[in-house]
Amino acid sequence: MGVSANSIGVVFSIGLFACALAGCNHASAPLDAAGPVDAAAGPRADGTLTDWQTLGPMPEKRANHCAVAAGGYLVVLGGNQATPGGGFQSLATVQAAPLEPDGTLGPWQLAGKTPSAVSECTATSDGSRIYLVDGIYDGATDGGKVWSADLDEHGRLGPWTALGPLPPGTRVLYSTAWVLGGALYAMDSKLPEEGDVTLTLRASLQGGLGPFVESDWLPGFRGHPEYAFARGFVYVLGGYVAADAGDVVIAEVQGAPLSQDGTVGAPETAEALPAPTAFGTVTFVENYLFLVGGKSAIFAADGSALVASTEVEASGALGGFTAQAALPEGRTSHATVLAGDFLYVTGGGYDGPGLDTVYAARVRR
Repeated sequence: MGVSANSIGVVFSIGLFACALAGCNHASAPLDAAGPVDAAAGPRADGTLTDWQTLGPMPEKRANHCAVAAGGYLVVLGGNQATPGGGFQSLATVQAAPLEPDGTLGPWQLAGKTPSAVSECTATSDGSRIYLVDGIYDGATDGGKVWSADLDEHGRLGPWTALGPLPPGTRVLYSTAWVLGGALYAMDSKLPEEGDVTLTLRASLQGGLGPFVESDWLPGFRGHPEYAFARGFVYVLGGYVAADAGDVVIAEVQGAPLSQDGTVGAPETAEALPAPTAFGTVTFVENYLFLVGGKSAIFAADGSALVASTEVEASGALGGFTAQAALPEGRTSHATVLAGDFLYVTGGGYDGPGLDTVYAARVRR
């Protein structure tokens, strides 16, 4: 598989080999994960998708929302939608639909509400517990925090608990988070006047939310990139660069090894995206990354229908991206969730925010 001239795979492999020889401390050893579901038996991902199916719509139109699979349900949280007067309104509603084995969904229901209306949120889950990481809230004191709530077997949310704040000056907006080994991880990119760096955050969840470890590893701001964690490595794919560089959407991909203590190694350039892309999503399924949608300009472009995949090697190297079955219609500012053998794409926009569509495609066969 091809890699860039900077040879991300060689650099990562040398680092891991040297660690094995030197007997590195376990706390700083690279993380490894087979993906959200370890499908050792049964259907496996091979980097391809079936054609996308259009499922029944969500109860509300929404974009810039977050979504998770939790407790047997597909759950969408917050987001915003266009108003008749030309503005936007944020949503506090949390909707849940039962996940069926054939990739369809049961009826949507109101699961609860977020602490206040929110957009640009980030969410992850650990079984039936949902973690809501930051976002732009209507309630000024609700942002800059990590919240958690449990989803019961009926698809109803319990009360939200504020676990603790993010580090001062750090915001996690329209990003990626995950839970692994009893710790919460998230990605963030700071504006030039705030630090001009992209970083990874880690906090223990043992006995509550521990202090965050911030690891600055990629110089420069990235606006609305596609973040990913895969096989012990973190990746920043695309996004747009800061105004002094022209607010240009890029196709660049950077990756680096992530250790168990939350520190990140030096970044290396991997093979670029098929096209400059921001406001899309990247989802890790076993050994593959799947890029879904996005757009090629901050304001002018419509949502893309592009879906492409690349294999993540054990060394962290990425192969070239291969086009997969396209979305029925272009999407941007949507949410993509892996649940069982299927990828689900909810809401987002095409030429404006706020759609109620739900697409599904089988990714494990």
